[in-house]
Amino acid sequence: MCRLLQHGGPDDEGVFVSEEHHLVLGNRRLSLIDLSNCGHQPMSYAGNRYEITFNGEIYNYRELKTELKNAGYTFKTESDTEVILAAFAAWGTASFSRLSGMFAFALWDNVERKFYLVRDSAGIKPLYYAITKEGLAFASEIRAFKPIPYLQEENKLWQVYLMAYGHLPEPITVLKQVQPLKKGTYLCYKIRSGSWKSESFKQYHFTEAINGREQAISLIKDSLYQSVKSHLIADAPIGVFLSGGLDSSIIAMLSSVEKQAKLNTLSLFFEDAEFSEKKYQDMLLEKMDCTPNQYLLREEEFHQKLPDIFRAMDQPSSDGINTWFISKYAKETGLKAVLSGIGGDELFGGYPSFQRMKIVGHLETLSNKLLRSGKYTGLKKFRRMGYLSLGGATGKYLFLRGQFIPYEIARYLDLPEEQVWKLLEEQPLCEDVSQLTPKNQASWMETNLYMQNQLLRDADVMSMAHGVEIRIPYLDKEFLELAHSIKSSVKYAGERPKQLLIDSFKNILPPSIWNRPKMGFRLPFEKWLANNPYAKNIISPGTREYQRFISGGMHWSQFLTLLLTKNFRADFTSGATGIKRETVWEKYSSSPKFPVTETIERSDTRTNKILFLTLRIFSSTGGIEKVSKVAGKALYDLGRESGDEVSICSMYDKQKDMDEKYFPAEAFTGFGINKLRFMTACVRNGVKNDIVILSHANLLLVGFFIKLFSPKTQLILIAHGIEVWEPFTGIRKRMLLRCDKILAVSQYTEEVLIQLNKVSREKLQVLNNCLDPFLEEPVEKEKDTALLAKYHISSADRVLMTLTRLAARERYKGYDMVIESLHKLKASFPGLKYLIVGKYDEREKERLDKMISAHRLESQVIFAGFVPDEALADHFNLADIYIMPSEKEGFGIVFIEAMYYNKPVIAGNRDGSVDALLNGQLGLLVNPVNEEEITSAITKMILDKEHYLPDQKLLMQNFSYPVYKNKWKGILEDLKASPQETYKVFSPALVGSKTL
Repeated sequence: MCRLLQHGGPDDEGVFVSEEHHLVLGNRRLSLIDLSNCGHQPMSYAGNRYEITFNGEIYNYRELKTELKNAGYTFKTESDTEVILAAFAAWGTASFSRLSGMFAFALWDNVERKFYLVRDSAGIKPLYYAITKEGLAFASEIRAFKPIPYLQEENKLWQVYLMAYGHLPEPITVLKQVQPLKKGTYLCYKIRSGSWKSESFKQYHFTEAINGREQAISLIKDSLYQSVKSHLIADAPIGVFLSGGLDSSIIAMLSSVEKQAKLNTLSLFFEDAEFSEKKYQDMLLEKMDCTPNQYLLREEEFHQKLPDIFRAMDQPSSDGINTWFISKYAKETGLKAVLSGIGGDELFGGYPSFQRMKIVGHLETLSNKLLRSGKYTGLKKFRRMGYLSLGGATGKYLFLRGQFIPYEIARYLDLPEEQVWKLLEEQPLCEDVSQLTPKNQASWMETNLYMQNQLLRDADVMSMAHGVEIRIPYLDKEFLELAHSIKSSVKYAGERPKQLLIDSFKNILPPSIWNRPKMGFRLPFEKWLANNPYAKNIISPGTREYQRFISGGMHWSQFLTLLLTKNFRADFTSGATGIKRETVWEKYSSSPKFPVTETIERSDTRTNKILFLTLRIFSSTGGIEKVSKVAGKALYDLGRESGDEVSICSMYDKQKDMDEKYFPAEAFTGFGINKLRFMTACVRNGVKNDIVILSHANLLLVGFFIKLFSPKTQLILIAHGIEVWEPFTGIRKRMLLRCDKILAVSQYTEEVLIQLNKVSREKLQVLNNCLDPFLEEPVEKEKDTALLAKYHISSADRVLMTLTRLAARERYKGYDMVIESLHKLKASFPGLKYLIVGKYDEREKERLDKMISAHRLESQVIFAGFVPDEALADHFNLADIYIMPSEKEGFGIVFIEAMYYNKPVIAGNRDGSVDALLNGQLGLLVNPVNEEEITSAITKMILDKEHYLPDQKLLMQNFSYPVYKNKWKGILEDLKASPQETYKVFSPALVGSKTL
């Protein structure tokens, strides 16, 4: 979990463990106050009675520290973290309301045996948790829950909320059992009983107490200045976002007054004058004593970085892209913290919603039937009127800011419309704000729905993606109290939005900053998204949604939401941005200690159209099907990153067979055994592609015709094993040699192709197979008692296992030899069992039964039959040794799967198995026809199993999905970079049927 949050805390890592209480606290630190080792977390206090892991900043920690010292409390560090601990020791839960800052922390009281989760009153810092029968889990980001198996169930309806709101409103998350802790709330969990409660320690209420304009201006000036002053406290470099708008300009000007060393400012600008605020930034910079850092963001960089931005999101949101870029530049400038102007609009009336609240009040009095009839009109404002039928703040907010109406959501997600309405009625549950003035109602909604769920969450996750902290002076506790206490008629009065805020700081701002229309901090999204290759891969330009967007019928934020609805759903299952549980390959592939990928940079940025042809992927199980499945995923993932257009066709699969966790349905076509239609369509489409990849030698005829009609199309063949381990002759040989590249799954296959078919070594490349990224993770428990009982195995028995089909044509797998060895070992190891997993035909089973009976091994050889993929992990967990002394293995995916499940492996030394075991580095290689050698290998492993356990690090460095994907990247880049040959193209009129 710590490793998954390393991006936000790159400076230090710490873990606290209490085995007695089954308690673990982890921390990734971004050092800003007390940069020494004294600030290390988790941190203890009072003789190890208290332990804390803390994210955020306490801005009044010095004042609290002085008070606590006077009360007799001692300190060993200069950090604000220790002040939280001392304050809790002194005042208990009452200390939480005394903290001024942004924070999320977990605090353990070892005497009371109580555990606390606490989140700041403005909800600036996120804190997610889950309480289940297994206990309590928590983290700062959703992605950190990936290693926890029992929390991986997806909230299958999150797309409804995303399409309605453009974000996921609290308490909705993409994980069913995980929710955010409410702001201004603490949760107390009792370790002994598992009971818990949550209580609010701070809420803000509109009081209408300050009714004098001059008094309000004076208080605003002083309070915001003090807030900025405290937010600049840091022992590391700090800066300010300067967009050129009013709110950030005020923060920047106040910061430049206070900061003793030269202040760093950060600004984005664009070449397109319609979106660029550079002239306003320059006006401010002339008045400030600062170090300006202005960055020109070009469309090319947007296209290049959009996939990275999607991966950084943690949860889907139709905003935050601008924050990702400005945070990236802050990191490159050397800053660790920056001040932002978030909050000014929400508190002082900067949005159009403040002016529209009166009309909203009139409209919501209409009947629900009339309101919902608006969906039949073509005007967006009438279509959204139906949301007012929800009532309360939720209905008003969605009327003002909703993205898609329930009718559209239901149609897009294939749900009943009534179900969509019901979901939106149930969550989020908002407090009753009807007693507030209309503009305070708008302020409440913008603060608690838009800012809370979108702006603050996006600001945190996008800045933390670069190890940068965003601080928000407008949300200081004292300033929030002040803003909520000013009478509405004073706070919102004036000819311009935020007139009170303008008048408070007119003396330090150039008139051009406040005397202009509001622009907001945005990018030229309409144009950029329309041109983005990554977006086009997710939503094809030929679709209705894309055409609506480019014709102006859909706002860019709606289009972005649709991209996320599709892309984040795919990434959810693939784990690219989101939530799949961590597997062993992820553990090693993303660890800085064990780098397994290599970045390949090329100057050639030409994009390709790639067609991947398979016999079958999803409708059957087997090694070649597994290779095709993962190859298709790797090609599709690379296409999304590079802009290449990738499509996948299967001869035998039907469309309904496919599994969208590998690639989306729109990228796949299944022909359902219609071979003629498959061949016709693939040749017709193949000639339009730059690269065609054949997943099996039986597809060479299709590739031959594609190459005949389009010689410039580059042809790649994946060569597995037996299907190419024979001399090719005639037209079949010609088809093989027309391939531009042949990818052999093992060195053995490569050598056979060279020797028997005279394939040029220059055309060949070994591409070893890899582990499926969705392989069920290893079972970390005792052997399944139900399976032991089912197969009549005792927990003390030693179990050999083979996973294979049992058929006459598969005898080369070596299971006969294992049975013969079992007979020899019976006396020495009476508790030795042989579990054979896989389909079998009756004739082969009958033959084996006779052999087993002759050796009196009926109680020792167990036939499990077919086992579905989701049950394989438990079956591998039964085994002590995986054995398959095969003679004709192309590669042997099952070997790397067995090693993934941490099983010692015995394999044959005559075929592709040698590659899978890295020439014996990962297991024992034996002569598959030498019974004594096989028996000896089994004996060695039984007597010293630990010695033969596979090296997981070595396994992942060679056979993980990221390694495999990166190899494909290199193959495609080489093809893209290689000079195109000049071909003589036949005129169809001159080619007769005999020649064809």
